[in-house]
Amino acid sequence: MGNQPKFWLTSAGMFLLVVCTFALRAEEALVNLAANSDSQDEAWLGELMQVLDESTEIATKSRLNVDYVPGMVTVLQGRELETLGMRTVWDALALIPGVMLLQGRSGELFVGVRGFTSPFNSGNIKVLLNSSPMSRESSGLTSQALSLPIEQVDRIEFIRGPNALLYGDFAYYGVLNILTRQQTSQVTTRVDEHGTMTVSGLYADQSEDGVTRLSLNIAGVAGHSVEAPVGVNVKNDQQSAILKFAHRGFELTAQGINEDYAIDQGVSRDQHTETLIARQSLDLAHDAQLRFSLGYLNNDFEEGLEHFLGHAWEGRMELTWQGMERHQWLLQLSYTDDRTEQARRGLVPAPPDFRPRIIYDVNRRYYGISLQDQYEASDRLTLTAGLRFDHRDDLDQDFWSPRLAAVWQAAEGHIWKAQYASGYRAPTFWELFIPDFNSNLDTEKIGTSELSYIYHRANRTVRLTWFHSKIDDHINFIKLPPPHTFVNTGASEVTGMEFEWEQQWSPRFKSWFNLSYADSQSGLHPYLLGGEAIGENPSTADWLGNLALFYRPAEHVLLAAYWNYVGARHAESIDTDPEHRVALTLSLFDVWTQGLTLRFGVRNLLQVDQQFLVSEPGRVTSSDFPNSLVWGQISYDF
Repeated sequence: MGNQPKFWLTSAGMFLLVVCTFALRAEEALVNLAANSDSQDEAWLGELMQVLDESTEIATKSRLNVDYVPGMVTVLQGRELETLGMRTVWDALALIPGVMLLQGRSGELFVGVRGFTSPFNSGNIKVLLNSSPMSRESSGLTSQALSLPIEQVDRIEFIRGPNALLYGDFAYYGVLNILTRQQTSQVTTRVDEHGTMTVSGLYADQSEDGVTRLSLNIAGVAGHSVEAPVGVNVKNDQQSAILKFAHRGFELTAQGINEDYAIDQGVSRDQHTETLIARQSLDLAHDAQLRFSLGYLNNDFEEGLEHFLGHAWEGRMELTWQGMERHQWLLQLSYTDDRTEQARRGLVPAPPDFRPRIIYDVNRRYYGISLQDQYEASDRLTLTAGLRFDHRDDLDQDFWSPRLAAVWQAAEGHIWKAQYASGYRAPTFWELFIPDFNSNLDTEKIGTSELSYIYHRANRTVRLTWFHSKIDDHINFIKLPPPHTFVNTGASEVTGMEFEWEQQWSPRFKSWFNLSYADSQSGLHPYLLGGEAIGENPSTADWLGNLALFYRPAEHVLLAAYWNYVGARHAESIDTDPEHRVALTLSLFDVWTQGLTLRFGVRNLLQVDQQFLVSEPGRVTSSDFPNSLVWGQISYDF
């Protein structure tokens, strides 16, 4: 209760500032609003209130409406996420059906998907930034891209479930692609009641004929971490930059994220990630296109005694051919050379006499070949079939990953989809090489079946999905007399449903709603489930839900409300209650001049206790997080 006076005073002060400002400048504001009636903001606000068809390439590598792609894909627009008060990419992922946010005490961000999760590799999902990896899943590190400020984001695309056919290793519980803004020029500043400040800038330009384009997208975060647990003082400094140059079919992209996460009680973290990607697209004929790329990725991570330093080169080729009637073929070839320069596994906290083992210069090479065919069996039925072959020299093993899907438009506005997709994850570096190289480890494998019905009208879209996933050959940690070891044993299953409803009620009012349920049984060893022999992941919940409301009371005013529901977690050793997190955001567009936007918001308006549980070997940790947060933002498009 001690924080409530500060909370309400800060809230009242910020919103009073808005009201007074408009009262003092009402006449000038009205004149400018009328003069700028054709602004980009007004056009975008009109689109926001509609139920629009989204398109994506993430599911098939060919651009399709999301309701016609195999499997279930969620697309979130960056500007809409800003109006809901989302601060980072990680925040926004809670909007996706079946996705649950999780966080460790040291600030590491990850997610649970459809009842499954893992405290490494961002929750065992593949994370891409502008279609390129920003982390090496073989290291087990969470991706820094999850902490990108939402001001840098154009859109977020997420595949719910595996997709090894197109993305190979670690496209396991899901695939996330974060596409950053590259079209407009903008500066933005955001500050919260704790003094944390986010500053971002975007510059974009192109030649008169549009064939040459340049963009620079940068952001910096400084101050006390918003995601720090109660009682822990964290100073978080993060810088990110994305530079892109394009000329005709050639693209060169440089991306970097630097984070210094300093904790006054515990072990601080220092992490750097840089990538450089060159891409070239060629039209071989009117029905054949060739794309190839070469990418370099460098990761440097240090937390206490733990250290991971290494880099990877990846070459990729994609050939698309439409030479056969009603067929679209996709052939992919990829080769990766992964080098770990230094790896040191630490313990947190470490015993006084603990000496971490250091490993130097480990090379891992693997390649993949995949073939996919999209066949229009009729004007209403599309079939997709594909098969991928992978070889890894570190395991000296071969893997096959199939995919089969159908999309049937039974009638106008009525769509049925069915899919079987598979994925795998190889042992991470720590599982394979610590304490000694384990040549007997195999990959984990997942297979997911889905059946979906979609009802679509001009002002309404409803989606209902049933899914079932099974994981075989879990990489389990067996606590034998030292040295401990990893083995392949056990299986996990989950069955569930997801319901989505998007509705335009009037030209000025729109809503999103989704509800998901997952009944999961874990085959992991109880030691990996925090010591609880319950057969379920203690950190996840069966029920998740979201409701977002957008109301436009005036031409340049937008009110947004957001409700996030997380059911009680499965843990037996820690009591958890269902959580209802409510946020409000007020957005004012074209304030005094065209392109100037003000936003004010409150996160966790009801001040409910926020609790994250993480299953670690031998224990379940629980962290409580601050009750509420008041923030403000100003941005200018030019």
